[in-house]
Amino acid sequence: MGIDAVHWISPDGEDIDLNGAGYRVLALPIGMEMVPFRWDSLPSPEGHGALLAQAYAGKRTVDMQVLIYGPDFEARRAALVRAMNPARGDGTLRVVLDDGRVRELVCRYVSGLEGANMNRQDGEGLVLLPDDGSAVAGQWMVAPLSLEAGEPFWLGEAQILVFTQGEQVGFFPILPLNLSSGAVYSDTQVANPGDVTAWPVWTVQGPGKLITLRNMDTDEAFQLDYEILEGETVTVDTRPGQKGVSSNLRGALWDYVTAWEMWGIGAGGAQVRVELHDTSESTQVSLWFRPRYVSL
Repeated sequence: MGIDAVHWISPDGEDIDLNGAGYRVLALPIGMEMVPFRWDSLPSPEGHGALLAQAYAGKRTVDMQVLIYGPDFEARRAALVRAMNPARGDGTLRVVLDDGRVRELVCRYVSGLEGANMNRQDGEGLVLLPDDGSAVAGQWMVAPLSLEAGEPFWLGEAQILVFTQGEQVGFFPILPLNLSSGAVYSDTQVANPGDVTAWPVWTVQGPGKLITLRNMDTDEAFQLDYEILEGETVTVDTRPGQKGVSSNLRGALWDYVTAWEMWGIGAGGAQVRVELHDTSESTQVSLWFRPRYVSL
């Protein structure tokens, strides 16, 4: 598997192509493949060794050498410094693989832009680039970038399913599923192509009341005893660190929650049941999630 493109996306959405004009990734980055794991262990009943009980993915570090060069060197270096400033929050390392798949890692800059490995132009106004020896105007710098991700998994492209009344009119990435009139009661197998649990974001467009979202495989349920009006949208976000239940009209709805399990979809998928009462043809329930991968 090869890499076609590497981009850095700043917290405010600025996109810098690290193989575009004035930038070049010099070698295959280190740390993009298998995430490191740690294990909890128990004493072995035999007395020797240990029983490995539970695995946890550790943080991910990605190291990459990026060449910055050209007559507009200062502007390009300043742009990358600004885009990678960790005080602004998390950025995103986006990798496009040679088969067209896109993977993204939410991470922050640690080091590499201090400016130690720099080469200014000679008397003729040219410098030789360190990777291929070609002569260009201006100057160059090799930035040994180190990035760190507290959430170590690569994110794949969003998976989206829509539950609505009426005919099924499409397939991936939008999969409408028929719901009965008056009360939504729909079972479906939701596929998760990732390597670990994915956390869905649900949206419910009214009218309807008493929302129940069930994971039939784990016997977990989330329930909201609340009446959604025509034109109102309720969002249930199960993502760790971003969990929330809210209405676009009334704000937070935690007081209406009657079953609290904000479950995820395990690797491979899960059988999901959606229940919603007093619906109409305007009612729609949808979920989306991004699969998570331990490696590119």
